[in-house]
Amino acid sequence: MELVSEGYHRFSTTKLRFSGYVKNIFTNKKWGYITLEGSTQELYFIAKEVEDNKFESLKVGDAVTFTIGESEDGRRFANRIQLLDVDQIEQNDTPAELLPTPITCNELKNQIIEQFKRIVHTTNSSEFEDLTFLLLKNLGIHYLYQYDKRNQAGRADGFFIIGNLAVMYDCTLREGFEEYKKDQIENYINKLEQAQLTFNLRSSDGVQKKKTLRIDGKSKQVWIITLGQTREISDYGNIKVKEVSVNHLIWLLQERLHRDVIEEDDLALNLLSRIEKFIPA
Repeated sequence: MELVSEGYHRFSTTKLRFSGYVKNIFTNKKWGYITLEGSTQELYFIAKEVEDNKFESLKVGDAVTFTIGESEDGRRFANRIQLLDVDQIEQNDTPAELLPTPITCNELKNQIIEQFKRIVHTTNSSEFEDLTFLLLKNLGIHYLYQYDKRNQAGRADGFFIIGNLAVMYDCTLREGFEEYKKDQIENYINKLEQAQLTFNLRSSDGVQKKKTLRIDGKSKQVWIITLGQTREISDYGNIKVKEVSVNHLIWLLQERLHRDVIEEDDLALNLLSRIEKFIPA
């Protein structure tokens, strides 16, 4: 801290510079107020404390830096005021070494796929369910519903409709799940045989509401989504039960990301139908 003589006043000032903006300015009276950044504190200043004779060009809202002085009577004020060049701030605000490297579209696509490939490393059933739901959403399935986990006993993990296909799906990390999930699969089939399904949905504000979807006349399947292989487990006439590998869903997403045109019918008829190609004849 140094002592500075200002006419018949003596005041102390620090060399530390602060940031703020011009709150008020009274051009005719040659003084104004600056608000300290991150604070409501206002500091008085006079024209001759604005460096480079820029007082006349100051406007309300201008960004400035300054030191803080304190007079003998304890009054704090701004001095050695410098007007900041906003364009220069925007250019130099982030050090060059911290600026993000531009990414190409293909690089972004590959990063998305690589992130989803990490699904196969999870050992948490709830996490596997949530990641699978996110994967299905990114495939472009709009009529997609995830059951409330707090009331999920005996229920599937979710349900979706795409085109003319209605699928009730369940996610499992368990190997050899057929016998374990036998009763559940039969329950899913019985539900799909109905003309409509009703879901309890929870909105973002926590309010629960019911959603009813008609599924009569649609092609219906039960999917057990696993880390294993894609295959047909059983055929109940009008309802097929399949094991679907999450790896093949990731492959479908990769196909979707690299195609120029994707519509819902295209996804339903062409992309999802490719799952059949993984099933041995």
